[in-house]
Formats: sequence, C-alpha cells, structure tokens
Amino acid sequence: MTELVVCRAPGDELSEFGGLLLSRPPREVDVVAVFAHPRVPDLAAGEARFRAACRAAGAREARLLPFAHLEHDPVDPRLIAAHLSDLGQYTRIYTHSIQDPRPLCQRTAAAVGRAASTVWTTAGGGGVDEIEQGSPYAFERRLALLAEHYPDLLAEDWIQARDLRAVHLLQQHPGERLYRYFAGYVDWHVGDFDYCRPWELETSAYERGRYAAELDALRRFPWQTLVEVGACEGAFTERLLAAFPGRRVIAVEPDPFFFTSLQQRLGGRAELHQADASAAGELACDVVFMSSTVYYLWKIPYPMLRNARYVVVSHATRYHRDRLDPVLRAQGFVALHEDVVPACVEPMEGILEVKYGTEIKTWQRCAAAPGQGRSSH
Repeated sequence: MTELVVCRAPGDELSEFGGLLLSRPPREVDVVAVFAHPRVPDLAAGEARFRAACRAAGAREARLLPFAHLEHDPVDPRLIAAHLSDLGQYTRIYTHSIQDPRPLCQRTAAAVGRAASTVWTTAGGGGVDEIEQGSPYAFERRLALLAEHYPDLLAEDWIQARDLRAVHLLQQHPGERLYRYFAGYVDWHVGDFDYCRPWELETSAYERGRYAAELDALRRFPWQTLVEVGACEGAFTERLLAAFPGRRVIAVEPDPFFFTSLQQRLGGRAELHQADASAAGELACDVVFMSSTVYYLWKIPYPMLRNARYVVVSHATRYHRDRLDPVLRAQGFVALHEDVVPACVEPMEGILEVKYGTEIKTWQRCAAAPGQGRSSH
C-alpha cells in the first residue's frame, strides 16, 4: 500500500506535500526529488539533507535524481521519466500541478504523466477530486521540520508562509493527458508529442467559433486560389472546401504525420504539398492563410508572402500587434478587416485552460516591397 511523492526539489516534500507525508502511517510513502537542492550544489550533500528531512516526516525511502537545479533548464521530461521506471509498484503517485507556473514543476509533472497511468496532482483550475485536511498537530510538526531541515530556503524566500496550508486540494489525471497537455500547450518542442487528436481541434467549442470567424473573413474579398500554411490534420481545410466549392485550395504542411493525415482525409479534394512556410511562397495564389501557425516557427518566413495579393492571419491579438503587424506593413500590406474571437475558459486534455482569444486580420498588398514579386493573377 505504499504511495509515492515526486516533487521538484528538496524542500518541496515538506512545503507542498508535507501534509500528505505526515497524515500517512510511518514508512508508507516514498519520496523522489527530481532536481538538486537549490542551495546545495554538491549532489551528495543535498541528497543527504533531503533524505534526513524525509525520514523525519515519516517517509520510507527517499532519493534524489541526478539533475541540476537550473530554474529554466528545458530538460526533456522523457529523460526524467527514464529514471521513474518503477512507478507501477505504488498505489498512488502525487506530484505538482501541470499548471504550476514554475517551469521545473511543470516538467516534473509531465515526466510523471509519461511514466504513470494515473497521477494525483496538487489542484490547478477546475474541479477538485479530493480534499485532505491535516490535523493542527501535523501542521505544526510540518512547520517545525521546515525550520529544522531547510532554514536556508526559508531565509531566501524559497519557501514562503503564504504557500503553507493545512489542507491539500488534489486532482486525479490520466498520466497520458498530463504529458499531452505539456507537449501540446506548454512546450511543443518536445519531440514525441502524440499527434492523434492534436490540440482538440475537432471537439473544442472555441475552435469551432474560430473556424466560423475565419471563413467569414475569407468571404469578404474576391479570391480563386488560397494557400493554407500549416494545415495540420486538415480540420479547417475540410471546412474551407465545403464553404468555397469550386475554388482552388492548396494545403501546405511540413510535418510527415500531419501530411499523411491530410492525404487520408482530403484525398484529391485539395492540392497538398509537404513543405515549410517559406516554400509556400513559391506557389502562385491570391491569398495566403495562416492560422495559429507562426507561433511554432523559429523566425518569420518572409518568402511565403512573395506571391500573395491578400494575407489572412489568425493568432492571438498580442501576437499580431507585437510580431505580425509590423512585418506585413513593412512588406507593403495594408489592413482591410479585423475580427475577434473573444477569450474564454475551456478544458484542454481535461485541464482547465484560458483560450486567449483570436484576432483574424485581412491584409491586402498595396505596393510591392523591394525584391518582392507580384501574383500573376
């Protein structure tokens, strides 16, 4: 009946999970800390302090994984998960919320989600599955243990009084969904994201509203040929073909998995190219359409604007303001129309998330920028 706590670093086992440790019978909880003690660079010394604190709180075993404590280190959760291969022996596994704003807490939660089928986390947004109220004695004991084992972390505000509570709010998650949330929403550079059902594009009410507004934007000006950059699995492309029968639609997608999905989904109904955004600029067209695409690119692909008479972009308003609007103006485009899909709150992978809203902006070329061609249409 042993349970397991997997926390970010030494100190977290008392400050965030101490109530759980102290509420269990002695020696029925194991503890793992992923990252080194934030103020003890010597790994062995930091692990000794960590183990002493865990023993004092009643843990059966404790171990420290060999990862340095660098707050913004983008360590791959797959690498952490490789050190957590024995999770099947535990009746319950606890870790941080995947929505914790601290990057190493997010990576810890993602790693546990990858390694375990079911995970209990500290509560983020949404419903609470379990409330554990500790006794006054256990809470006082927890404070005393913090003062005894981690006075340096208290002194440097690593552990703050406002974060210490006698009640634990817990949520239960399928591990797979924790990892998908991290890889799809927090850090999309993780290389093995399961692309089936990407970003809930087919089921989200917010996405359906965005598709409708994007189609409305495309009805406001004349065009015959459209290049969709970053067509993903074709959820919008299919709607585009239904809304504009007889028009030429060219879907461009660089990812092999998504491109295969496009081929299976659309068959011969659209012209498909496995190519990147810059290569899309080689295709003669009236309009280039980009929705939630440029976020994922390392740099602005200026060549894709080469042949477009119109450009329709659909991203978060602040991203347009800060990144895309200046680029399009400099390339000789002027804004024609602007529509907004308002922000909302909606579950993603079962985890409550703010959808920041979308600005859909239509631009028309008013002058050829130096070195830019014009459409032959």
